[in-house]
Order: sequence, then C-alpha cells, then structure tokens
Amino acid sequence: MNELKPLRNRTEQSLLFRAAIHGARRLFPGSTCGLLPLILLLCVPYTACERDLEFTINGERPPIFSMTGSGNLMLLSIVEVSRENHDKVIQRGEADKLLWQIQPASDTPNKVSRIGSIKYRVIPPGFLQLYPKDGSPPEPLEEDKIYEIASATSNSSSHPLWFRIVGQRSLRVPILR
Repeated sequence: MNELKPLRNRTEQSLLFRAAIHGARRLFPGSTCGLLPLILLLCVPYTACERDLEFTINGERPPIFSMTGSGNLMLLSIVEVSRENHDKVIQRGEADKLLWQIQPASDTPNKVSRIGSIKYRVIPPGFLQLYPKDGSPPEPLEEDKIYEIASATSNSSSHPLWFRIVGQRSLRVPILR
C-alpha cells in the first residue's frame, strides 16, 4: 500500500491546489458550488503553516523591535557585529560583542504573536535578563557600528535583523549573504 507523504513546502502545496482546482473544474464544468468545499479543504493547511520569526525596527533611538511569526521565543540577543564580520552572516568569529540577552521566564507565554514589541535596554514583564549578568542595563548603542538582533525559537525558524544608529534614528542594514 502506498503511504501518503507530507507536503514539503509551499510550492508543492500550490501545485497540489492548482491540480485539484483543475480536476474539480473538469468534474463540475460551469459550476463554482463544487469548487467551494474543495477550495476550503485545500486552504486549511496554509493556515497551519509555520511562519518564520522576523524582526522590524521602529526607527527610534533606542530602538523598539516588533516580531512576527508563529513560533515560540526562547532567547533574544543583541550583539555588536565586529567590523571583520560585516561580510559574514553564518559562523562569525568570537569578535562579536554580546550586549544584551533576555529570555521569557518559565511561566511566561512565549508565543511570538503575543509578545508584542521589545525596547532595547527595557526588560519586558515576564522576562529575565541573562546578560549583562549583574542585572545592569546594557550599554547604549553607538553610531557607526552595526548591531544584530537575533533569537532562538521553537516551532519556527528566525531571521536576524542588522541595524545601525544614525543620529537619533535606528536604521535597518541589509545583511550581506
């Protein structure tokens, strides 16, 4: 007996969706009523798909970061990216400097969609600061440096965001890949 395999990505889902619509049109020519249940049935998997965690920045100083995605936030870090690593995204050296690291307390809901925004140097309610270890606020962000906000998540992937400070603004910096 052939075993059904899960769809690997959105391209496969899209191809299946198109094939089903084409088949339904051949079975029910000139009718849209027969298509509606099929369309609804095929759209359900799209609503259950994971959405990667992504950051946006509000442009202020200190920056406020918003997150979108479907996973759970396990850890959030902000590092100063060393000049020698500006052209590297993966497997950077030890030269990057950790500035701030926080995580949700064990009894805090950590669903990304419920966390909202996080302001640099302000520990959100229900979070614990891991670095600086002594509980002091992280150092202020300086101009002419590139910073990265990144996260560890469960149930989704995450994408870091690079940014810099220019005057009283925080600006997104394209990550070189």
